[in-house]
Parts: sequence; C-alpha cells; structure tokens
Amino acid sequence: MEMGSIECRSLAGRAFGVRVLMDDYDQRAPSITFRDPWTWNLLPYNELPVGHTVDENGKALRVLLDEHPDTKHPFLCLRGTREYHEHPQHTGDEWMLYRGHKCLFDLLSLVWLTCIQQAYPHILFMPPASCQLRWEPQPLGQR
Repeated sequence: MEMGSIECRSLAGRAFGVRVLMDDYDQRAPSITFRDPWTWNLLPYNELPVGHTVDENGKALRVLLDEHPDTKHPFLCLRGTREYHEHPQHTGDEWMLYRGHKCLFDLLSLVWLTCIQQAYPHILFMPPASCQLRWEPQPLGQR
C-alpha cells in the first residue's frame, strides 16, 4: 500500500487588530473596526476572522458581517457596539438600555469569544491530493 502526504497550511488564523472608537461615549456605543496589525488599514471582509456566536441550541450565528449600511465596512453585529445599535434592523434595541452594563472589557471579550476562542479548525481531506481548512464555530463546552 502506498502512503501519501498532504501539506496543509498553518492552522493559525490571520492576525488582526481591533480599533475601538469611543467618541461621544456614553451617548453612543463604542465603534469597533478590524485592522491589519502591521499597516493598521481596515481589513476587507474576506480577510477577517470568522465571527460566530453559538446560541443555547448549539446553532452557529454569524455576527461578523460584510457591510454596514452606513459605514460600508465589515462590522461586528452584537449588542454594545455602535454598528449594532445604529443598524436599521436594531432600531428598537437602543444603546441607552445597555450603557450602564457594557464596558470596554466586555467589548474586547466579545471580540475574543466570537473571532478567536470559538473558531475551530476543520480539515477536510479530499483525495487524491488536496485538503481544505474551514474555520467553524465550536460551542465552548465541546472543546
């Protein structure tokens, strides 16, 4: 029987930085943008980490979306971010309801949880000589 090997790229996700703008805080929620850590340019959507959260039923919900209607940039669509509270689909979920309970640490924890901690690599081997790496959400209790 002949053995073959398949070389896969590193399993590390792409490095990224996060800029948090807190202008007009606390009348407006903080704004989060994803940046290239070396140039500090905005990252395009196709270069962003996979941003998922997992609901109580184990269903993955994508929360890092491609284009905000106002900024035209990718955005983290979660409570506590300006992009969420100022999105037309969330007009009934006002920032004023949360501003006393959300802080900078909460936002950075959300980025960590949705874009790093719950991102789980799945390697798919496709004979005869290729493989594919997909980042998928993994509930925290299943690691």
